Amino acid sequence: MPRAITAPFDVSVDLDLGSFLLRRRGAVCAAPGELLPTADPWSTRGLVALDADLARRGYLLTTQLRAALARSAPARLAELGDGLLTRIDHLLGADREHLPLFRRFPDAVPDHAHVLYTRQIRAFLLNQPRQPCAHCGRRGAEAGIGALAPCAHLLCPAATAH
Repeated sequence: MPRAITAPFDVSVDLDLGSFLLRRRGAVCAAPGELLPTADPWSTRGLVALDADLARRGYLLTTQLRAALARSAPARLAELGDGLLTRIDHLLGADREHLPLFRRFPDAVPDHAHVLYTRQIRAFLLNQPRQPCAHCGRRGAEAGIGALAPCAHLLCPAATAH
């Protein structure tokens, strides 16, 4: 029986406004009260390093956010950048140990690889308590959500009866 994949909960990363905005909206907030009247030359140079770190993770700063961060004091930019990179690493799973599905991949993949993979994905999806039905939108166990074969879309019993 496949185990549910659990993500560690880190209060310092998961419960702050910055994490919520990044996770739910893909947004970053730079407090206007902390910004300098004009761009700081040291912060502008620091943004080049932040841009490189973000690009390695598959992210880019918007023009507006880049302009706002350039108006931060260098120490504040370093703090904001470190916080942003920590949140992104957490969202991407960089803080978790990753195990290959097949021990000797890619040299040896068993014949039943597709079945094993499908079981693991279904177990993961079914252990997410707030997954919505793809048909009606009701959520979780109270709706009796189940995985539709072979695609694994999550549907309630009412949707599969149609």
